[in-house]
Amino acid sequence: CSRDWSSDVCSSDLAAIGIIEMQDVAVPNSKYYYVHQLPNGQYHKIPRDLTQSKQALIQEINREVSRLLAPSDYRVIKAVETGEAMPESWKTWRSTIRSQAAALKSAIDAAEAVEQLENIRTAPWAASPDQ
Repeated sequence: CSRDWSSDVCSSDLAAIGIIEMQDVAVPNSKYYYVHQLPNGQYHKIPRDLTQSKQALIQEINREVSRLLAPSDYRVIKAVETGEAMPESWKTWRSTIRSQAAALKSAIDAAEAVEQLENIRTAPWAASPDQ
């Protein structure tokens, strides 16, 4: 009889009454799949619509880019209104953020299956000149 480390009950005793040990199983990402847990603890996944998944991921990226750029938007407005040059470091950073977003969007557009979308990872965004 092999004892479970967390109790004094034998695994075979538990199995005799219908209790089975469940292994930890990674839950599929519900952003990309319809997920249903089976009685054995495994997961059944059905891919979501590819076009809708792409659109949702691109919207997520757009929101993140807006969130990142918004605190420095006043610098652009000030430069336009006053003619005062915006620091080059800020121009470069804002351009880098847009380039990172464009590369992610290209990868999303090129995906031919939901599984490919799931593997697209956003690298850390470039740090602003203030950081």
